Amino acid sequence: MDIIELLEDEGIQYWTSGKNVAKSHVNVQCPYCDDASNHLGINFRNLKVRCWRCGPHNITRLLTDLFNYDYHRAKQVVQSLGADGMPPLNVETSSVPPRGGNSTVLLPQESTTHFPKIHLEYLRSRGFPPRRTIRKHKLRAVYNLGNYKFRIVIPVYMNRRLVSFTARDITGYQEPPYKMASEYESIVARTHLVYNIDSVPTGGDAMLVEGPMDVMKLGDGAVCFFGIKHNIGQILEIKRKQIRNLFIIFDNDAAGRNAAKLLAPILAPIIKRRLEVVTLHKIPDPGAMPVEDAMSLKLDLGFSI
Repeated sequence: MDIIELLEDEGIQYWTSGKNVAKSHVNVQCPYCDDASNHLGINFRNLKVRCWRCGPHNITRLLTDLFNYDYHRAKQVVQSLGADGMPPLNVETSSVPPRGGNSTVLLPQESTTHFPKIHLEYLRSRGFPPRRTIRKHKLRAVYNLGNYKFRIVIPVYMNRRLVSFTARDITGYQEPPYKMASEYESIVARTHLVYNIDSVPTGGDAMLVEGPMDVMKLGDGAVCFFGIKHNIGQILEIKRKQIRNLFIIFDNDAAGRNAAKLLAPILAPIIKRRLEVVTLHKIPDPGAMPVEDAMSLKLDLGFSI
């Protein structure tokens, strides 16, 4: 977790560019003075805190006051944040190309953070602990209205920025199972989207699967192209990560096996050490695995991020 993810999880508005924001900082409204703007900056290289109006503050104390944490929890969170020196990238500095004239992603207006029982039951039926999964992946639910009714909205972040989304059917009857955001609703073309790519550290290992549910089951380090097809933009996003070992784990059907065999020689030249196509013999796809089996698979592969 980094400071940006923490602010998003806690629902705190923040700024990474524009007025009052210095280089390598994320800014919020200061809780210590009559700040009506965003004068309090957090340096994500060293986690030092300073308000342009009232001066320096302690990061641990800030978390207790901003999020209503007790001191012990705030101290643990600060230790987990670390300081990796990686700024959040905006569209202008990101390697991800912007889409048209949109500056923000338009999530379905019918979507909500309140999950109806039917949506919670769907997640449980897929082997996901609902609350933890919703929180980690910032999922939203659409009930019975609009173009995405009876679906779970899955936001797509790249370079820590919300760039698009897809929506998974929960009924088993709607086609397609995954409904991608339109060009109007996105700021990055689908041809460049790689879901969960931010969880892959530069020079680390990665697993390439077919869909977001497969990614969620395998966890950090797993990514997908939203199906078995690929585009040069997605290949370039993989290349930029300088991946050490890549495991292609597509669905165990003819289409998945053939696609993996065709994709492997395309990706092999940009993988630093090893590329392996993994076939699952006892289950149809990674998303059908129990969580314990998914973790065991990563151990068996020697997977490390």
